[in-house]
Order: sequence, then C-alpha cells, then structure tokens
Amino acid sequence: MAATVVSMALSLLGSAISKASSAAAEEMSLIMNVQTEIWYIKDELKTMQAFLNAAELMKEKNELLKVWAGQVRDLAYDIEDCLDEFRLHLKRHSQLQQLKKLKHRHRIAIMIRNLKSRAEDVGNRNRRYKLVHIMPDISTDKMDYTEDIRNLSVNNIDEGALLGLDGPKDKVLDLLDIDNSIGPAKVVSVVGMGGLGKTTLAKKVSKSNSILNSFSRHAWITVSQSFDKKELLIDMMLKLMVMGHDSSDKYPKDLQRKQSSKEFGSKRVEEIEHQGLSKEQQVQIKRAKLRSKQVEELISELTQELREVRYFVVLDDLWKKDHWDWINRMAFPVNNNKGSRIIVTTRDAGLAEMCSSPQLVYHLGPLKDDDAKRLLLRKTNKTEADLEKDNNLNEIFNKILRKCGGLPLAIVTIGGVLATKHADEWSKLYEELRSKLESHPSLGAIKNVVNLSYTHLPSHLKPCFLYLSIFPEDFEIKKSRLVNRWIAEGFIVATAGMTIEEVGYSYLIELINRSMIQPSKLSYDGTVGSCRVHDIIHDIIVSFSRDEAFTFFSTENDTSTPPENVRHLALQPKNSMLLDWSRVRSLTVFGKTIESLVSLHSSELKMLRVLDLEDAQITVTQQDINRIGCLCHLKYLSVNGPRSAFDTLPRSIGNLQGLQTLDIRKTDITKLPSEVTKLQCLSCLRIRGGVRVPKGIGKLKCLQILEVVNIKGSGLGIVKELLELTQLRKLGLVDVSETQGKELSAALDKLLYLSSLRLDSDSNDLRWLGFIPTLPLHLQTLKLNGILSPLPSWVATLTNLRMIYLTFTGLVQDDLRVLGTLPNLVRLHLMVYAYGDEKFLFGRGVFPVLRMLELYGLEGVRGVAFEGGALPKMEKITIDWCKFRSGITGIRNLPNLQEISLDSKAKVAKIDSLLGEMDAHPNHPVLTMEMSRSEHDLGDVEVSEAEEHSTRPPFREVGQSPSSSM
Repeated sequence: MAATVVSMALSLLGSAISKASSAAAEEMSLIMNVQTEIWYIKDELKTMQAFLNAAELMKEKNELLKVWAGQVRDLAYDIEDCLDEFRLHLKRHSQLQQLKKLKHRHRIAIMIRNLKSRAEDVGNRNRRYKLVHIMPDISTDKMDYTEDIRNLSVNNIDEGALLGLDGPKDKVLDLLDIDNSIGPAKVVSVVGMGGLGKTTLAKKVSKSNSILNSFSRHAWITVSQSFDKKELLIDMMLKLMVMGHDSSDKYPKDLQRKQSSKEFGSKRVEEIEHQGLSKEQQVQIKRAKLRSKQVEELISELTQELREVRYFVVLDDLWKKDHWDWINRMAFPVNNNKGSRIIVTTRDAGLAEMCSSPQLVYHLGPLKDDDAKRLLLRKTNKTEADLEKDNNLNEIFNKILRKCGGLPLAIVTIGGVLATKHADEWSKLYEELRSKLESHPSLGAIKNVVNLSYTHLPSHLKPCFLYLSIFPEDFEIKKSRLVNRWIAEGFIVATAGMTIEEVGYSYLIELINRSMIQPSKLSYDGTVGSCRVHDIIHDIIVSFSRDEAFTFFSTENDTSTPPENVRHLALQPKNSMLLDWSRVRSLTVFGKTIESLVSLHSSELKMLRVLDLEDAQITVTQQDINRIGCLCHLKYLSVNGPRSAFDTLPRSIGNLQGLQTLDIRKTDITKLPSEVTKLQCLSCLRIRGGVRVPKGIGKLKCLQILEVVNIKGSGLGIVKELLELTQLRKLGLVDVSETQGKELSAALDKLLYLSSLRLDSDSNDLRWLGFIPTLPLHLQTLKLNGILSPLPSWVATLTNLRMIYLTFTGLVQDDLRVLGTLPNLVRLHLMVYAYGDEKFLFGRGVFPVLRMLELYGLEGVRGVAFEGGALPKMEKITIDWCKFRSGITGIRNLPNLQEISLDSKAKVAKIDSLLGEMDAHPNHPVLTMEMSRSEHDLGDVEVSEAEEHSTRPPFREVGQSPSSSM
C-alpha cells in the first residue's frame, strides 16, 4: 500500500515537474524570441501608420472610422513605447547581460504579447464593422469633401471681406502692369493663410474695368485639391474659347465685336449659337463633346487658340507644385507675346515663388485694425456709440476683435453669430469659443478652412503642427526650442546631406510657407528666430489635438479632464490632475502649476522624452533634480526658467544616454559632473557663463552647441578637448587667458562647421588676438568681450561675418572703418565701453549691408553722424544707456531707415531737429520712445559732460539685446 502511494506521489510529482518544465520552456521560448516578435510589431506599426495617413482624409465623414482610427493610433503609440523600452534595454546591457536580465526581457515579452493580442482585437473589430471597404473610394470622397469645405468658406467671406481690400487690389494691379501689352505672359501670385480673402481679392481685381477692357479672353479656374487634368482643360476651353469672355458677362460688347471670327476660331461657337439654345445648354453640349476627346487633343486645341490672343486667367486655390508645373507647361502657349496675365492664389508661399518671381508675389496680410473693427461692427449690427456707452460691451468686443486677429473669415462668421445674441451673452460665447468652433453650425466654416490645410499636410508635418497646441495662445515660440523638441519627439526624419537640426528648420519653414503658422521674429539675415500661431488657429489645433488624444493643454479655468492616453501634456495653474502619467511623452509647465516637482513621482513618468520648465514659475529643488536619472527615455531637458534651488547635477544624469538637449542656463550650477561625458547623443548643451566642464568633454562627438563654458576653471587639457568636437556650430567661452586663447585660436580652423564664437577675456584684455593668424573665415557671428584696439588686421578678412557683438573693446574711429569694410555684416552691437571716441562718424561707403545698429552703455560718446553714402541698407537704430549731447544727425542719408528706438535710459539732444529730419525723410521712419519725451530729450543746447550726472549701465552678457532684462 505504501509503495503504491509513493509510486502515485512520484508519478504526480513527475507530471507536475513535466508541466512546470513545459511552462518554463514555453516562457523561456517567449523570452528568447523577443527579437522575432519585435520585427513583427515593427511591421505592424508601419502598416498602422500607413492606414492612419489614409484614414486621415476620410475620418471626418465617417464617425465609425474615426473611432476605429483612434484605437489604431493609440495602439501605435503603445507599440512605439514598447520599441523604445526594447532599444533602451539593448543599449544598457551586453548580450551576456541581456541573458542574465531575463526579468526585463520577460516584461518586454509580455508587453509584446499583449500588443499582438490588441492588434488582433483591432483587426477583428474592423471585420465585424466592415470599415476598410470605405477606403478604396477615398480619392473621390476627398475631392467632394475638400470642395464642399472650400465653397463654404468662400461663400462666408465674400460679403464681408470687401472692407480693406482696395489697397491690396491696387497693389496687385500695379504688379500686373497691364498697360504693358508686349511680351510673354506674366504671373502674379497672391499668397496667404486660409480665410484671409485671397479669392475675394482676386475677384475684385478680375472685375475691375482696367482688366475687363484690356484682355480679349477671361477665365476664372478653381484648381483646388481635386486637380483633374482633363476637367481643368475643358473648363479653360469653355471659358476662353466658347464663352469668349468671363462668365460674369461684363466683358465689353464693343470689344467683342472687334474680334474677328478668324482670331477666335469661332466656327464651333457659331454652330452652338445657331441651335437656338440657352447659354447654359450650349455649354453643356460643348462640355460633352470635349469630354469625348483625349487630353493631348485638348492641349493642342487650347494652346493653338491662345497663341495669338491676349488672355487673363485666374487660377484660384492652387495647392501643389506639380499641378502648377503641368498647367504652365501644357495649358498655356509658350510663344504668346501679347502681354497676357495670370493670377494664382495659394496658401503656399513656396509655391507662389515657383509660379512667379519674388517681386511678383503679393503677400495678403490680415485686415488693419480699423478695417477689422469696422467689419466686426457691421456684422454685429453695432456702432462706435454703442461701445462708448457700455464699458463691458466695449471690453468684450475688443477681446473678440483681438481673438479674430484681422482674419476676415473669423470676423464675418463670429460677428454673424454675435448678431443673433444679446450683448449680455457675448462674454459666454467668447469663453466657450473653442468648443463652439466644433459644434456651432455657423462657426464650422472657420474650423473647416484650417482642417482643409491640416488634412493635406504631408504626414511628416502633421504631428509637428499638432505639437504647437502645447504652447499657450499668442505665445512666441523660439525656433531652437521648437525644433529641438520636435527632434526629441522623433518627428524629424534625417535627410542625407543635412543635419537633423537643418531638417527640423526646413519643417518649420514649410509650415510657415503653407500659412499654417506665422513668423514673429526674423533676424537680419532673413532666418526665422521665432513663430506664433494665430489665436483662432490655435483654438482649432487644440481641438484637433484633444480629439486625437495627442496633446492636452490645461488652463487655469479649464475643468475638463485629459484623456487617459494623452501623450503630450502642458500645464498652466492647476493643483492636481488624475492621469496615467506612464504614457506621457512630454511635460511642459507654464506659470505656477505645482509647488514642487516632488508631487510628480519620477517613476510614473517612465516614457517621458521632453521635460520643459523654461516658462515655469516653480521652485525646482535639489531633491527634484536628483531624481532626474530615473527618466531613462528623456531626450530634452530644460530648467532654464524656474526658480532653481539646486546647485549640482546628480551623477545619475549619466543614465540619460539618449539626452539630446540640456539647458540649465538659469541655475546655480558651477560645475558639471563627469557623468555628463556619457551623454553620447547630446547635441545642445547650454550652461550659465562660468560653469566648468569635466575632463572627457571631447567624447561628446555629437555636440553642436556648447555655451557658455568657463575655460579657465575646466582644466589644462580643455582646449585640446574642445577641438575634438568637430560638429560644433556654436561655441561660447569665458575667462579665456592669453595662453589658452592663442592655443585655441591657432586650431579653431579645425572646427569646419563653426558659425558662432564668443570669447570673453579673463583679464578684460583681448589684445592678444592681434598676434594670432586669424579666426575661422567661415564665422557668421562673433562676440568679443575685452579691450581690442586697434583691431587685428585679419578682422577685415572675415567676409562671411553677419553679426558682431562687442563689449569693453574700446574701439576708435579707425576701427569703425575696418568693421565698415565687412561685406556681409548686417548687425552691429556695441555695448559698454565698446567705443571710446567722442563721436560716431559713419563715412561714405561703409557698412554696405548693415541693417541694425545697437548702441548700449557708451559713456563718453557725444553723438552719432551719418554722411552721404553710408549704411545704405540701415533699417533700425536702437539706443540705451547713452547720452548723445550733440544729437543724431544725417538721418536723411539713410535711405532705408524705418525706426530709431530710444530705450528707457537713452538721452539725446536736439530731438526736435531729429524729428524734423525724420519727417522730411521719404520713408517717414518712426521714433519710438520707451519713456515720455521729456525723459529722453536733453534739449536743443549741447550740454557739457560736467553738467550731466551719468550712471554706469548694468553689465549684460555679450549679445543680450538692449531692450531685454537681465
């Protein structure tokens, strides 16, 4: 009996061991096959992304498809997170270690198995509800959808946008130069964002008497996204050959009679006319006949008919460059020299410049303030008197006016809704405007116009555009901040021959060219420094982003709850938020959101890629920053704004091996830990002047921006290590000794991509620069702080230099002449004892392309004079902490001058004389004064220095704008 029991027990134990072994083997197989499974979900991800791109065009018309696309997108995000986890695991462990770390591989394997299961569920859901069968008809539906949207927006804007267009109409007519009736066809482009009234403007131009009386053929052709070659040719033939003039019937009858049947080839026209049918019936018959012909036949007939006539054509709403290329090559004769004219309207500035020369592109801007106000008053049935009588009404009226931002479509549609409501309800509509743009039928046209542009963005630009909803309304977004964040999020696709930063900048320019965003600050070399989003467009982007659980922007009064699966989070004042933090990829804080980052446990932010505290008004403690090493996926870290209560980066910073941007300029850190040298992906390191970098900094081969380093305190080998950073574009060094400077200068030419260099002397003396051969000739920006007079002879060889910032250099008039020979210098910034002579004299022929002159803290300088032929391109002069006792003279000699700005501590004698010169100037430049005139004016009598009490201006970092604070 006992033997039987033992036998049974052993049998059961063996069976259990066998099952356990089988389960263990199955689990081990799952773990060991992770790489195979990774390939599987990578393929799934590619398929999902392709589907989402296609579904983007249809989901607005099919609610079921929209919901399903959202589920696919959420799954795609989770797959991306899983892949990131796997890459991090591979990077951290060698192959042997990976085998030992079975627990981590088991976790990843389980994640993959769950993702595969979810993918199968999503696929089954499609089969149950039969969603994908919609996709084959996508092109036709897309065409109908976009045409419906566009027609709705045009109808909305036609009536109201007539205000303020007389000036633009005259300018477009000037560009057309219709009196010149000899030569090839001239193309004028009208470009601007959707809803500005480009079509309305083109209609006003085409219906002007000067156009109607000057051309024998007229046609209005709407191109749009639904570009169909055959239909476009038929439309042109009907309007240019059959009708003989614009369908508006405003073509002069006497001019019609002058045209011979030979010129018009009108036998076909006469055949239709003899049938005794109405004009509409004639056109339908002709259209049917034309459709029976091949495209090549239509092209031949059209170009033959237009060869010897003067025609005027409007191509309205052009979207793609290849559309224009085809129309231009095929539809218009190449040898017509009758002075024909073509107008193109488009939202794409790049396309406009392809159609026309830059001189023939008219950029239609928002309505001027007065026109916008008159239009909104008209649409709301209010008057100026109504606003004057009611302060509350006036306040909310102006808020709505600012929100519309001069966009005619917004003014007309919002004004139309306000007209149906009592004035007491206006405030509520203003507060709810973002949600009303989605739900209110009368306001839908505004969203549809933006949606049309968004829908037809290339797939790589869509996340970049939605990402702008992270920033508050009317926020100025710096280019470097935006592009570096895009890179950190993985939105930028590398291109051969370009750095990834250059590709990111090209994305920004493409969004600007497509009129989706607006440049807000341009440098004097034409590059975009920052951008803004129109308030109405911002509301709509936020709406799009929330729909897709892409971003969530929390405002102070916002009571809505973010979706559980939101990926990008922006916080404004709010104390708490229930959220699945483990899915958040970016966290941006504005204002006083939370007292401390301690309330956000780092382990919950495991997928965070971007932590941006630049605009936060919170205290970041040493305890907060010590936890940063837990954020293993972090690629962008900026604590350049909050009140910092820490002075050390933790050694765990070395865990962030994917970190690309580290911005800690406004912290109390004085030394970087050696672990920073492990950050092999770091491309941008911005630190406060005086911070020491560790030995081994030369290992960071990806660094492109390194500023500002205390070179004296960073060790003897620092110069040699810096010169190993061959990808550097920007380098800033302070406390440079003469020995280090010579060693550095002798080898800077090895930095082939260096475009910006800052050098601050440790002894306020840079005269040793005169003993070195030269600085890199490819430099575009140079910032020098220290005595440097006379200027070294090699300064004149810096022919690529575009901007120079000088502090404490003590230059004299002869040095100014040397700088004046630089052929590409567009900005000259002289600050705090940078110039030592009593008077600035800009003589003939100096500074041929200089556009901006900034003078700050120049004690002892008594005045500025401009001789004839000096500074022919000068546009703006900014002055602060200066007392020009002999005034500013010779303004009449600056043909391009637009503005002179006197900041708070600028004092100038003889302001009356200066204003007289400015009034007499052909450009009528403006004099802007930060304080009252009496605060800036030293009077008409030259004041001696002894009579004036002078306070030394505060020192600022080299290159800081005079108008900016410390």
